[in-house]
Amino acid sequence: MANNYFDEEKFLEMLFEFQRTAVTKVNSEGKTITIIKNEYLEGKITEEVSKIVKAIIQVYRYYVFEPYEDCFQHGMEACFKNYLKFNPEKGTAFNYFSWIAKTSILNYTDRKKRHRNHADIEELTTHYYEDAQNFDFFLENLEDVLFRVIDENFLGKKRKKYLKIATVILEYIETTRKLVSKTDMYKSAKSWGISSSEIRSYIADMSPFIEEIYATAGN
Repeated sequence: MANNYFDEEKFLEMLFEFQRTAVTKVNSEGKTITIIKNEYLEGKITEEVSKIVKAIIQVYRYYVFEPYEDCFQHGMEACFKNYLKFNPEKGTAFNYFSWIAKTSILNYTDRKKRHRNHADIEELTTHYYEDAQNFDFFLENLEDVLFRVIDENFLGKKRKKYLKIATVILEYIETTRKLVSKTDMYKSAKSWGISSSEIRSYIADMSPFIEEIYATAGN
């Protein structure tokens, strides 16, 4: 997903100033809440993050499965909760909030999946050629089965990490339209703060489900 609409340097200046001036405390439930904040900067940051969330919804066509505004609300809420948590060690702000938005919307649409039917193939592919249709539906099926396998078989921090890795791999495939090479994929994942050893651990833990993944994604 191109980020030529997002000024990383300008955004970071605002975000770091917002973090520096915010005053927080831990409430009785152990949650960190903001007591004092710069509402002007918060508004400007939110305006920039909304561009990322809107692009995520458009590029991955989540509006096909759930109302656009619902997807937007879930993506923005997830990003909003992480304004004070970002640090440069997590990678670029663009990648960080892109991942948060996509993971949130993916989880939302996955939870809602039992309450809806998938749109007909003609509805989903009106503007695509046949080869694009095949790839898009393969990627959609792969996305569904990967997140289901992770949700059903992993817990806690490992589940959260594997959801992130799956999201990054899916985005890599979506961008390249194929798996170019492990080295290239590892390099791409590194920009999201994911090491090659983490991906290898993910692959090893997912290997018992490989036949199910291939069978489901291929349908």
